[in-house]
Amino acid sequence: MVASTFGGSFDKLNHALQRTIITNLNLRKHRYCAALAGSRWPDVKVILVGDRPGPGAKKLPANHHHTPFYSTKNSSLWLNKQLAELGVSEDELLWLNAYDMNGVPSQPCHIEGWNNPQIIALGGNAAKWLDQWPGKRYAKVYHPQAWKRFHASEPYPLIGLLQLALDL
Repeated sequence: MVASTFGGSFDKLNHALQRTIITNLNLRKHRYCAALAGSRWPDVKVILVGDRPGPGAKKLPANHHHTPFYSTKNSSLWLNKQLAELGVSEDELLWLNAYDMNGVPSQPCHIEGWNNPQIIALGGNAAKWLDQWPGKRYAKVYHPQAWKRFHASEPYPLIGLLQLALDL
C-alpha cells in the first residue's frame, strides 16, 4: 500500500481525526491569508507566531501561502493532532510566521489591530522577532519540532497555554 500525499502517519489516524485536522488546516490557511491581506476579526483570542516556512518551502510554487504548520507530516502533524484532539477551534486562533522562507522579517502590522489576544512565540526565533517591539507581551514555548524531538514524553506547554486562553 502506498501512502497518500498526506503521509503514512496521517493515513493511520482514524477518519474522524483526519477530517478534523483537514478542516482545521483549511480554516487556518483561510484566516492566515486574509490576515496578511489586512482582515481582522474580534474573535481572535490567541496569535501563534512561528519561525519561518520549513526547508521544503523553496520547492513550492512562488504563490504558495506558507501557512504555519500547514502540513500533515512531521512536527506539523504532531502538533495538529494534539490541537484536534483537544478540540481547539481555529476560529479563535491566528497563525503567523516571523520570517518568510528567505529570512526576511514579517511586518509588525500583522500582530497589530487585534482585540488584545494572547501572543505565543513558538521558539526562540519567533521570540526574537517579537522582541523588536518593546512592550509587546507574549508567552514563549519551545518550537514544536524541538519539543517533539527532545521532550516528546512530556506534555507540550503550548497545550496548557491554549487550554487557559481558550477556556478548554
